[in-house]
Amino acid sequence: MTAFSIRKLVPSHPMLFGVFISVLIFIAIIAMQTWAPWIGEYHDTHKRLLQAVLFTGIYLIVYVYGLRAWRHRSVFWPSICILFLLHVLGVFFYSNHVEPILVWQWPLVGFVEYYGTAFFLDWATRRFDHDARHKPANVEPGT
Repeated sequence: MTAFSIRKLVPSHPMLFGVFISVLIFIAIIAMQTWAPWIGEYHDTHKRLLQAVLFTGIYLIVYVYGLRAWRHRSVFWPSICILFLLHVLGVFFYSNHVEPILVWQWPLVGFVEYYGTAFFLDWATRRFDHDARHKPANVEPGT
């Protein structure tokens, strides 16, 4: 008897896996509208909060995917966690003390934060990564 392995299923049938996830999302939406219709009302009263959570989640996915070449370095995950803690605190304090961030402002926030994150990760990996500290500096081969 063969064991079910998701690692073998997804690469061999990617379209089927996409359809499966779509059906699960559809079932979740129908169940949510049937058994928890108050969620839609909550969305109407807390629209800016839900937008902040949605955009923050999307940015986390984009950052990890866009900077995936660095994910095996020892500094990557602690840096991402620290930067996203700073992101959440910054959004919270800006939204409470200045004004809620509007939808058209989120791409600007994402653009600035993405390049700031890339710069910080490059600096942090050069400064704190174990492998970077033990590489010889500009030694020519054969000398």
